[in-house]
Amino acid sequence: MKRVFQIVVLLMMCGVYLMAQSPKREVRATWLTTVWRLDWPSTTVPAATGTNEASRETARNVQKSGLIIILNKLQSANFNTVFFQVRGMSDAFYHSQYEPWSQDLSSSRGADPGWDPLAYIIEEAHARGIEVHAWVNPYRYSSAEGSHGNLPTDYAVAHPDWLLDYGNYTKILNPGMPEVRQQISNIVGDIVTNYDVDGIVFDDYFYVNGTTEAMDNAQYQAYNPNSLPRDDWRRENVNKMVKDVQQKINSIKPYVTFGISPAGVAASSAAVAAKYGVAPAPVGSDWQYSGISSDPLAWLKEGSIDYISPQVYWTIGSTNDFSKLSPWWSKVANHFGRHYYSSNTSSFSATELTNQVNINRDADLNGTTGSVYFRTNTLSTATMTAMKNSVNTSPALRAAYGWKLSPMQNLVDNLALSGQKLTWNYANNIVRYSIYAVPNANRNDADAFTSAKYLLGISYTKEYTLPATYNPSTHKMAVAVYDRYGNEFSPRVLGESVSTLAAPTLTYPANQADGIVLPTLFTWQHSVGASYYVWELSNNADFSLPIASRETSIPEFNSGLQSNMKENTTYYWRVKSLKANAPVAVSEVRSFSGTKFKMTLPIDATTNVSMTPTFTWTNIGIGANYTLELSDKPDFSVLAYTTNTQNVTTNVPSGVLVSSTIYYARVKANLVGIQAISERIYFITVELPVPTPILISPANGANIDGNEIEISWQIQNSKGFQAELSQDAIFPTRKTTRKLVDAFTYSAVYNNLDAGTYYLQVKALNSVGLTEPSNVVTVNLTGFTAIEELNASAFCYNYYDVDGKNHIVINDATTNIATVYIYSATGLLVSTKTYSLDAGKNILSPNMINYQQGLYLIRIKVGNNEKTIKVKR
Repeated sequence: MKRVFQIVVLLMMCGVYLMAQSPKREVRATWLTTVWRLDWPSTTVPAATGTNEASRETARNVQKSGLIIILNKLQSANFNTVFFQVRGMSDAFYHSQYEPWSQDLSSSRGADPGWDPLAYIIEEAHARGIEVHAWVNPYRYSSAEGSHGNLPTDYAVAHPDWLLDYGNYTKILNPGMPEVRQQISNIVGDIVTNYDVDGIVFDDYFYVNGTTEAMDNAQYQAYNPNSLPRDDWRRENVNKMVKDVQQKINSIKPYVTFGISPAGVAASSAAVAAKYGVAPAPVGSDWQYSGISSDPLAWLKEGSIDYISPQVYWTIGSTNDFSKLSPWWSKVANHFGRHYYSSNTSSFSATELTNQVNINRDADLNGTTGSVYFRTNTLSTATMTAMKNSVNTSPALRAAYGWKLSPMQNLVDNLALSGQKLTWNYANNIVRYSIYAVPNANRNDADAFTSAKYLLGISYTKEYTLPATYNPSTHKMAVAVYDRYGNEFSPRVLGESVSTLAAPTLTYPANQADGIVLPTLFTWQHSVGASYYVWELSNNADFSLPIASRETSIPEFNSGLQSNMKENTTYYWRVKSLKANAPVAVSEVRSFSGTKFKMTLPIDATTNVSMTPTFTWTNIGIGANYTLELSDKPDFSVLAYTTNTQNVTTNVPSGVLVSSTIYYARVKANLVGIQAISERIYFITVELPVPTPILISPANGANIDGNEIEISWQIQNSKGFQAELSQDAIFPTRKTTRKLVDAFTYSAVYNNLDAGTYYLQVKALNSVGLTEPSNVVTVNLTGFTAIEELNASAFCYNYYDVDGKNHIVINDATTNIATVYIYSATGLLVSTKTYSLDAGKNILSPNMINYQQGLYLIRIKVGNNEKTIKVKR
């Protein structure tokens, strides 16, 4: 349990910035389960008798309204995708040329329900800007007597030789048979041909655990030309089927995406991981590789799927820790140039699920991430509302699939507004559109169209009804072509003229550059007026064999975010520039090849890293300059530490890193004609004890002049501090003013206070929350103003002479002793000195000539009077 609290606190400290604005690219989906009617439908349509059409229509309406309720719930929470199960038991929730209607839709297997649920959900989902991925179980035939099909067209009757029988009516289509592989491909082709689906997705049912050699020995002998061992042969049967399905989809509608949702742990074996050039899974045991002949990394390596959505159905901090397993999957998918969307358990708490979203966002290298929740009806309305208010604050576009060849698109035409209906023209009908409403005052903001904050939604038609709160007097309306491959093009703004945009001028690497160090920083000159750019990579000069397309708002791209690039391979790159109202401008094409530059220590995902760690990296050549950058933000927007060196190793000094914290690291390298940047790694620092803080200033019972109190405490380890001030000794929540400071700040200032008695304490932040409070200090604030101080009604003040030396003036009515404490800006006590005072005015001149230049705190204590002042040396 402690581990869970630690991760949640890390997320609070490292990932909160992500919750301020949800990303523009993200898949937010649910599994809509129809088998056994788990999510839908709530009732079946009675088989037709010739006299029961009224009851059949009633059942159909109930089924339709159930889908509408689900889609409305998804839309209201800014979800953009649904995985709709259309084939669970070799049956259909659509008009199939090959298989009977499902008994979970009709009261009898094969009975026509009188309507087409897949066509209906596509129409209604697209009307809400939601994608539909047809969820297909490729092999399962039956799991019990009740689901066993016995119609003349069912496989058990028409092709019993196609089935593997595990007993108790558990049967699957035999993956070892070419006829089965062809049938599955045909079924998917039927769906893609006849329905406007956005994707096809398989779940995790392949072979059944416990398949004996006798069950498929005939096929093993007949269809094993390479004499593979049986386990390898079975995995290869599945791999061939996956490849066949991909080829079928691409031959019909190449923009339709194809994904698989395997079991949540893969490649836990070092040998399997090494075969694919990745690190083993950090937690869990891979049972699917041998148990059900499922090899997800093979599909990624072969490029036979577009996305992977493993079932990471565990919590943060559990045995199969989501915070370790999900980032591993993200990096593996990027290594093979494909997208990753975790499949999550929807019944977890809202806090758990929002934290899992932030883990996915932090781990993302692809410029898009995603979560798919199993299952739809166990994702509560309260949880969806909480997610909308935290991580899904805006709509989102899905990923762009940059390895798919897609045509260039242009601006929409004849954009017009009549009432609240926005309409436009466009020649290509196989596209979608993204709709924006930008406040007039923000029209020229750099992120007006590159962030999600002004994105209203998505339209599959050439019109969009604006909410009543939007009109031209307050907002600029815009429409961009958003193609079925996920690419977004320049928006056209209502009422604005068409303009032009210069093509980017590429700067690095040079054309035909051989031997550059990878990853590298691709750079180009800024195109005046450009809102953002798309960096593109291809295997050939005409870009008919694309590899990737990546959006960036700055004129550079770190290829460490595209880790599927190989050494000593010739690639081609170009850049597109985009801005509102201008056609896309495309740069020249350049070629390059290179060798790898990488960090070698610490290893990615290392935990319990020292507070003064050593970093090492590969050498790119004599005279190279390296810059190490560390950040607790995955995009390095705020650096925790950076240093320049010509060595290939460096140590981080103490006082920089915070214990038990996630950090990201990268190294930039520069040599004459060469610039490189390593792939990002992350590590977690060791957990150190966090003691209860000890206050050092002000003293208990002190009288403080003015309207300001500064509280200081001893230097110690922590993850931050919370100072607390109250006029009530028990520090009630509503009557306590709290100030948060970072782990290396040891003071806090409260100003503009009224005269009176105040109580002060401080707590330190640790991995599970806050420590016990420090000792409580009580002070009396006099309320004297600065002018009153200079008039000597206050007991002390300071001034600088013409040489810049600091002096302290103390007005004392009686002979007394003054103690002067000098602290560094971080709260470290530097010196203490006692002075004898005379009655009247005393001038003290602390000798600080040997102190380093900087800011110091001087605390003056005379009897019960005390004051802390800041001085500069």
